[in-house]
Amino acid sequence: MLLILLSILAALATILVVVLLIYSPGKLKDFVDNDGVSVQGSISEKTFVTIGGIRQGMFIRSKNISNPVLLYVHGGPAFSNYFLVEKYKPGLEDHFTVCYWEQRGGGLSYSPDIPLETMTFEQLTSDCIEVTNYLRARFGNNKIYLMAHSGGTPIAIQSGIRFRYLFLPNKIE
Repeated sequence: MLLILLSILAALATILVVVLLIYSPGKLKDFVDNDGVSVQGSISEKTFVTIGGIRQGMFIRSKNISNPVLLYVHGGPAFSNYFLVEKYKPGLEDHFTVCYWEQRGGGLSYSPDIPLETMTFEQLTSDCIEVTNYLRARFGNNKIYLMAHSGGTPIAIQSGIRFRYLFLPNKIE
């Protein structure tokens, strides 16, 4: 009986993996014009970068990579919400080159090997600065915009306070 149950569970797991591979191949959709042709100068990618010694993932999307760069710091801890962007399409990519960074421990950046003691606001703030510098170097921008949601807000605030010269605007008027 146990062997039959395990066989059924294995079969269901295999079916689930196949369905996920068919419907979610892991590649983002390109921005296309009305004729279905990829928009020249756009970007739509999933990438991984070593940040704070940990492999961390991010989605980078824009209809024009010449747009200013915006780093989006999701809530949590470890609750990436890129799936909501895909569903509700807020349109940020029309005006910015948006990096949806998935913080250590969440989403693309999840790994059971991440030491629990590194899951601190101090480390997440340090990671945020590293991601910022990666984006500045990659896109050739001296400063970028920073936007946060919920539990990402303290990370963004600390990053902005400590390294305000990296972000636009650099003062409140």
